[in-house]
Amino acid sequence: MALPAVRAHVVIDPAGILFLVMVCGFVPYAALKSRRRLGDRPLPFSRTRLFVQTIFVQFMAAHALYDAIAGVLMPRWYERETASAV
Repeated sequence: MALPAVRAHVVIDPAGILFLVMVCGFVPYAALKSRRRLGDRPLPFSRTRLFVQTIFVQFMAAHALYDAIAGVLMPRWYERETASAV
């Protein structure tokens, strides 16, 4: 019910457009290029290493997202928490 009203106010700035171009254009292009280069050879690293690296990157991204949300939604609480951590 409220979704159409929210969509009317959404503005995508140049940084958002650049992000969409990278995610929707460059990343698939790079994946296809990499696939052609690797061919049928096995990956140059083990599946376990790939899994651990992926989990680590996802954890770091979630931590950065938490910091961004906490800083925007709860600025006073976030300032106290970061000041006491130092």
